[in-house]
Amino acid sequence: MSEFLVKDFIKRRCWSDVSLSEVHQFVNQSNEHVEKMLELAISDVKDSSWRVAWLLGRSLDRSSEIIQKYNLKIIKSLKGKECGHQRELLKLIIDRNLSEEEEGRLFEICLNIWKDVHKKSGTRFYAFNYIHKIVTKHPELQNELVGLFDMNYLETLSPGIQKGVQKKTSTFL
Repeated sequence: MSEFLVKDFIKRRCWSDVSLSEVHQFVNQSNEHVEKMLELAISDVKDSSWRVAWLLGRSLDRSSEIIQKYNLKIIKSLKGKECGHQRELLKLIIDRNLSEEEEGRLFEICLNIWKDVHKKSGTRFYAFNYIHKIVTKHPELQNELVGLFDMNYLETLSPGIQKGVQKKTSTFL
């Protein structure tokens, strides 16, 4: 994979032609490659930005530190994105070590995503997973969030995701 390929993404390259090993090799060649992909991932290039976020999520190591300086940019970029794009950006950020400020901002955004029952189940589930992570870390928040996990918020989720949410919330409700 070359730098040309990142530019080619914008021109709607056939995504099934991109092998994971090709992307992995590309992102591990230099931090500059990752930064270019991150900039594209958080932008609003139709049909490309979310795909680049998806590729990064599949190819970056969880321990990769290059993404650390993009935490706040990723978090701020979540607002206004379509569901699939939000989901892929959440995947990039939810397992990272975040500062208190980043953690708080992401928590607020995830609460808003969770409360929007018109969003896709997968996107809401990633938002829920982050909420659960924070409630586990800060149990004093449990009482404030009780009403967010009743049937009004669960009924639009797929059956599998409903069960996952109910199982996790049973530990703190």
